[in-house]
Amino acid sequence: MRRWMIAGIVGTLVLIGMTGAWAATATPDFERMLPHMKEMHPEMGDAEMRAMFEACHADGGHGMMVGMMHRKGN
Repeated sequence: MRRWMIAGIVGTLVLIGMTGAWAATATPDFERMLPHMKEMHPEMGDAEMRAMFEACHADGGHGMMVGMMHRKGN
């Protein structure tokens, strides 16, 4: 019983580690995201979408909300 519990904990930790490693390397590029962005924001032009994408992915993803929620004119 104890072995199964330890195996389950170790397996969970390995799975979490693999997911984190994948997420760190799976940064999408603008061209790949463009169809989805056009579906979600049909009123925006390509230049606006590129600016939003770059704002969201600046600094390794730490720029998320900067530029979207704090744009001038809102």
